[in-house]
Amino acid sequence: MAWQLSNLRFRPSQILIGGFAGVILIGAVLLRLPISTSGKPVSFLDALFTSTSAVCVTGLTAVDTAKTFSLFGKAVIVGLMQVGGLGIITLSTFFLSLVGRRASFVERDIIRDTLNPVPVRDLMSLLKSVLAMTLLIEGIGFVLLAVRFGQLFPLPAAIGHAVFHTVSAFCNAGFSSFSENLMGFRDDATVSLTVAGLIIFGGLGFVVVTEMRKRVLGTRLSFHSRATLAATAVLVLGGTLVFWMLEHQGCLKGLSVRSQALASFFQAVTPRTAGFNTVDIGQLKEATLSFTMMLMYIGGAAGSCAGGIKVTTFAVLVALLLSRFHGQDDVNISYRRVPEQTVTKSIILALAAILVLVAFTTVLLIVEAQGPNAKEGRGLFLTALFEATSAFGTVGLSMGITPTLTNAGKLLIIVLMFLGRLGPLTLALAIAPRQPIGAYRYAEDEVMVG
Repeated sequence: MAWQLSNLRFRPSQILIGGFAGVILIGAVLLRLPISTSGKPVSFLDALFTSTSAVCVTGLTAVDTAKTFSLFGKAVIVGLMQVGGLGIITLSTFFLSLVGRRASFVERDIIRDTLNPVPVRDLMSLLKSVLAMTLLIEGIGFVLLAVRFGQLFPLPAAIGHAVFHTVSAFCNAGFSSFSENLMGFRDDATVSLTVAGLIIFGGLGFVVVTEMRKRVLGTRLSFHSRATLAATAVLVLGGTLVFWMLEHQGCLKGLSVRSQALASFFQAVTPRTAGFNTVDIGQLKEATLSFTMMLMYIGGAAGSCAGGIKVTTFAVLVALLLSRFHGQDDVNISYRRVPEQTVTKSIILALAAILVLVAFTTVLLIVEAQGPNAKEGRGLFLTALFEATSAFGTVGLSMGITPTLTNAGKLLIIVLMFLGRLGPLTLALAIAPRQPIGAYRYAEDEVMVG
């Protein structure tokens, strides 16, 4: 009898966590090999940090990716980003289906957790569409970047940079094969717009992109897709305007109108969990950093490569606030009522994320108080909060303290990236009791709030 995941007495959430943890450890071992680096091998902690950042599609780096890792090491990172972006079970189920084995109910639950929402009856067709769309979108992005890089670098180097940035952008990973990330391409429309386009498509979610393709053929978009696209458009366009307003006399001062618009648009897109930057993040104003953290906290779409609490969660919370201000019991978005269970889940996700960020930032401040970052001129609190928000939102933007973190600080960021990729609810479901503790309800009483 063929072995199946369903033969094990594990929950889907536990298998998902184990799968990601296993790939991270394998990646760390591969990156630790002498063949993976250009000079001396990196420490196991730095290899583990890089592997976690790649699998969790974050992009925070404890070492310079461009200078530290060899061609083999960069290929390992590309593979880890691709696996992390598409989802381990998603890939394994698809390849198992090619040899004739159907997905078990447990595996279907895991894939629904990865690509939520997914109708069970459309599971295999969706998985095939996911891989086909990935190849198509990454293929287009690769061609555009390869042509542009081919004008700047020798052909082998151009192809390598194009592959690396295509996978990194579509998977919302934020790794770059350039030491200064994409700051050297701030005024390059081809590179900036191609990378931004890959980030947006990767952050929309496979279900939304699939429906967009069908919409061209006349199929109506689902409520989830319409809400995702509307919220994404508002955040990207609004983010572009706000970034320009805050920085046109700051890091954008002296640039042409075209360059300011291009940089503002790129920096509005990338905090949605991509992590690339065309401007120096460490030189941004405090107000801009605060706004960027808000975008990192929100993240991308559910069922995508992105992290954060998700744009639909944010949309539900805004709709909840507006409905209560108008004295309405129902939460409505675009003439549709949001289920109460979804509203409750959105509140829990938002609060859990805030609690996680507060707790990890506090501990990070404690462990870094005696380290080199304690002398940060702009204050350790801001840099630590920004780093923690970036890690939890699987973004990868940093004010520059990542390489100088203490070992304890790196371990904290590793855990935070892992937690941000899987989500607090996934971990909670993995350790929660299988059965309710009791089948009774306590007496109701009042408590003053607000």
